[in-house]
Amino acid sequence: MNDGNYLFSGTYSLSENSKMKESVGIFVLKTDSNGKTLFSTFTNFLDLKNFTSYMSDKNKSGIEVEKSKSEANGKELTKEYNILPYNAIGNDGKYLLIGEAYYSVWETEVDKNGVSGSHFLGYNYTHYFIVEYNNEGKVEWSNAAELNVKMMPVRMKHLAVNKDANSLQIVYPSYGCVVKTSYDSNGDEISTEEIKYVGDEETLRRSFDLDTKYWYGTHFLAAGKLLTKSKEGREKVYSILKITY
Repeated sequence: MNDGNYLFSGTYSLSENSKMKESVGIFVLKTDSNGKTLFSTFTNFLDLKNFTSYMSDKNKSGIEVEKSKSEANGKELTKEYNILPYNAIGNDGKYLLIGEAYYSVWETEVDKNGVSGSHFLGYNYTHYFIVEYNNEGKVEWSNAAELNVKMMPVRMKHLAVNKDANSLQIVYPSYGCVVKTSYDSNGDEISTEEIKYVGDEETLRRSFDLDTKYWYGTHFLAAGKLLTKSKEGREKVYSILKITY
């Protein structure tokens, strides 16, 4: 860090099994140049705003009931998740942590001899979260939102992020469109918009290798390979969109 200190962040687990990859929360730890801890904060996923918003109403209600029962018994409810964390983003003495939740998908098949076997299909992503900590390591605000992306054969990050003192912008490629969401300085969602890769006179048949990147200022780039169909027929193109807030 610019002040000579060090900031560490990531996820944590309550399991003693070192092979377990699931985590129950995120942490942020700051030390000085001599290794002295300045602050350390551990945050349960279930304490983040809207963290269960991707679930059905029934499942969300079930979590709230479990949480209330645990608190009544003096315990803390935790749920395990696979999380793909981002590097912490420092801005004006505050620290932003972002992560994407995912799970692996397997398919079981039975051959002609009646022998069953499983093979890996890919990773499904459910939602992302954002948490801002102040310079003392206390949570200023948090939020989470559903992540509508294709199943991928490898773990990969989808979000392009831009953070300034007054707002946060997140852009990612979804099904046939780019999703852009703005949050205010308190972490509340301002707006969400879906931007199509093609015009009204074209139909997007398939898409490949979609990606988004923060460019500069309030500008993002979204690119990828598209198979489109129009009155003139089908066409394979490489598309680059400039997205401005």
